[in-house]
Amino acid sequence: MPTSPKKPITVALVDDYDVVLIGVANMFDKYRDRVIVAEIDATMGVQDPVDIVLYDSFAQPEADHEEIGHLVANPAARRVVVYTWNFHPELIESAKSRGAHGYLSKTLPASELVAALEAV
Repeated sequence: MPTSPKKPITVALVDDYDVVLIGVANMFDKYRDRVIVAEIDATMGVQDPVDIVLYDSFAQPEADHEEIGHLVANPAARRVVVYTWNFHPELIESAKSRGAHGYLSKTLPASELVAALEAV
């Protein structure tokens, strides 16, 4: 019996810089059958229901992950994943303690990033 195609996951991209948001969104272009960028947010909270909020904390103070708690509390966000260069154990633990469902490296190529988001 053939299996039905898996529904693409919906992602909201959250970052302070448009250039980063557009760049990450473009990384997903080849994977539209697996990932749909439903929202790109540089100034407002996530409005649309999404499977994952991909949160880039680069412009935020590294030790302050208060924004993660706000995103986790948002009923429109099913999961929150931090997207970062910094893998200091204390930062990972802080993000997890605030409810983050994943912590992914910006060094991941697009195919691996998509697979990691699907795993979340």
